[in-house]
Amino acid sequence: VRAELLTDAAGQISLSPELNEVLSPDSRTYMGLWVRNYERVMSKIFSPKGLSGAIRDGRAQWPAVFGAEVSNPFLLTKVYPGIFNDLMEGMHQANITDDENLAAQVDKTGVWNVLDIGGASGAWATALADSSRQIEDIQIYDLKDGMPLYQAIYKRFAGSKQRPIQWVDGN
Repeated sequence: VRAELLTDAAGQISLSPELNEVLSPDSRTYMGLWVRNYERVMSKIFSPKGLSGAIRDGRAQWPAVFGAEVSNPFLLTKVYPGIFNDLMEGMHQANITDDENLAAQVDKTGVWNVLDIGGASGAWATALADSSRQIEDIQIYDLKDGMPLYQAIYKRFAGSKQRPIQWVDGN
């Protein structure tokens, strides 16, 4: 209750409206996928054991934590099938509100085109473009291997957007 994650109404404890929003699968800011997979992936990457393993072995962090067959996040599916999709969807949803708030504060005077390097599903670029009528063109520059997934996530969560996005192979 003190952290404002729960509310206490007449002795009945319940989830706060904000927590309820991010834990509802129907919410556009649902973080359940991210939370569910955090322990399996991110906590291992950023743990003292994961970091020291990468430093001690002198190799990239992904293989140091998950084994030689996982040299980048795209290959996590070799260890956890379906996890990359869950993580990317979770990341997209977790960033939506922050992206919109930040985009509203950016001066877009004279900006007609957006090139988002490493933009994945386009959450940031779309938020930026949606905050300015003058932006006409959005390009996402990212790894080709992830593009089908990024495009599916965009279609699922931002498919109602009228702005076309062009994904550019960033290999």
